[in-house]
Amino acid sequence: MMQSAIAGLVIAVNLALAGGAVASEAAPAATAPPAAAAAAAPAAAPAPAPFYVPDAVIKQAISDVLHAEAAPVSAFKSGPEIYSGDPTSARMTAAFNQARVPDCLHDNALKHQPAHIGPIGVVGPLSLPWVISAVLRGKCSLP
Repeated sequence: MMQSAIAGLVIAVNLALAGGAVASEAAPAATAPPAAAAAAAPAAAPAPAPFYVPDAVIKQAISDVLHAEAAPVSAFKSGPEIYSGDPTSARMTAAFNQARVPDCLHDNALKHQPAHIGPIGVVGPLSLPWVISAVLRGKCSLP
């Protein structure tokens, strides 16, 4: 928003300078006769007028830019969408749930320490040694 306000100010300054340049070029030609203007031109060039942009032009340019743009969007959330969460919080919640130490008495007790003998998976009561090992290593928790 600030960039477009600055752009509007630059446009206003350029228009003011262009208008001043046209007026300063037209003024010597109207006051001096053509022969005198030709003789005076090589001798001394007129000094450029000091840079001046009226306050009204600046205010008008800024108000035009502000009215042309939409209202700024607030960076802060408000209302019920604050508590609904966003994709980042949903992803973080899923990661925390997955990393949580499982309960040893449920079916996911060996989630962090799977029971395998080589490529063969061990299930049922035969996996009891792995459950005991998971308790001792802290890979699952007892209630």
